[in-house]
Amino acid sequence: MKYRLLRWLRRASQIFFLGLFVYLFLKTGFFGTDRVSPWLSLFFRTDLYAISLSALASRTLQVLSLFFLAMLALTLIFGRFFCGWVCPLGTLNALFSYVFRVKKRRYKKPPLKYKYLLLLVIFVGGLYGLGFGGILDPLSILFKAMALAVHPSGNYILEKMSKFLPFLGNYTLVEPHGFYGALTWGSLLLAILLLNLVEERFWCKYICPYGALLSLFSKGNTLKLKIDWDRCTRCGICDAVCPASATPFTGWKPGECYQCFRCHSVCPEDAIYTSPSLSLQQKPAPVNLKRREVLLAAAASLLTLPLVRAERKVLRPPGAVKDFTSRCIRCGECMKGCPTSVLQPMGILWGFENYGTPRLATELSYCEYDCLLCQYLCPTGAIGKFTPKTKKMGVARVDRSICLPFAYGKECIVCEEHCPVPSKAIKLIDVDTITPDGKRFKIKAPVVKDDLCIGCGICENKCPQSPKAIRVYPWEE
Repeated sequence: MKYRLLRWLRRASQIFFLGLFVYLFLKTGFFGTDRVSPWLSLFFRTDLYAISLSALASRTLQVLSLFFLAMLALTLIFGRFFCGWVCPLGTLNALFSYVFRVKKRRYKKPPLKYKYLLLLVIFVGGLYGLGFGGILDPLSILFKAMALAVHPSGNYILEKMSKFLPFLGNYTLVEPHGFYGALTWGSLLLAILLLNLVEERFWCKYICPYGALLSLFSKGNTLKLKIDWDRCTRCGICDAVCPASATPFTGWKPGECYQCFRCHSVCPEDAIYTSPSLSLQQKPAPVNLKRREVLLAAAASLLTLPLVRAERKVLRPPGAVKDFTSRCIRCGECMKGCPTSVLQPMGILWGFENYGTPRLATELSYCEYDCLLCQYLCPTGAIGKFTPKTKKMGVARVDRSICLPFAYGKECIVCEEHCPVPSKAIKLIDVDTITPDGKRFKIKAPVVKDDLCIGCGICENKCPQSPKAIRVYPWEE
């Protein structure tokens, strides 16, 4: 009876944390103030996988927090409870499996060791300063899929429907806008959910690197599953219903157990129970990682370093630290919160090291001069502290071959008018020009003061020429 109650408590916990995730997601943005609480990025500040990888890749413990240490302590005590009680993507997988009532299929199941080998590849890369493993963080996948695909699509649909049903306009939370990579991240989330049609929580069992790390932390947890062998009839129901491949009967794997108590509640003889203990009743079943496989995985990570490294200079968010790609966990918080949507995820063509990290897409929008929001949302300090006066993202360059005053002798001071820097980073100078009929005259034309320009991109965004006659480039000291 008590284990059935625990199962209902677990379901309530899953719904609560999924609701909390969605609530914090919706509250992430500009709502009149850019000084926001660190609670908005609570899930990412407790993310053992992403924060550990960031600390390893950046060679610093500054990314750690009390939230992180608290989650680590709870995992060491209670095991892999995060997957069964907290993880919002795990909850969505469980709901998907429940709604579609997936029948158990007979197929050759992949071994559990693959997720450990994937984790090894990611962390060996982290030793060399590569933080690309954040791409496979389940929290990042869910957040970015919602931020880049689900939320904008929902707002777009509501806006269109509000023309016929005006009351729906009250539910449009932000102006609809698009993101690069929306299809990619939305499809990735959909693929993870569809894998449940093959087997319940397939992603969690066989792929998720976060789950693999939690498994390693959970092997010595104090909550031990035990079986009363005098009562047990060897029916194997507990193994059949286990959603985590923890196999209570044939060899309990403490690192795989979600602490869901499903096996306890279905046991017809009440032979399964959990109690605090430092010793195991039965020897855990091995994962069967071979030395050759471990060495090959480590070697594969090292051999791909030249392909992963990106030499291309990138326009980063304001306050971006030098080891940005090492610290950034690809969570998408800054992109969701950016009021002008100038922060966009980078695609694979920018290099695998940059994939999923934010860049300043000045061809789409611009960075608001007074906005400070992204630095408060970043959970790892990849975006450091800055003020409007200390912002320095890039520098604008005028292409005189297509600029209206320089190339055509036509008056245009749009970029100078929109420059937000108080002392104006774009100055107007008198230049000689020739009209088509051969007459010479002077006209005002823009030049950029490198020491004053912050690279916000509003000049590029507002330039009436196509292609743009003024563009922003990464700043090189």
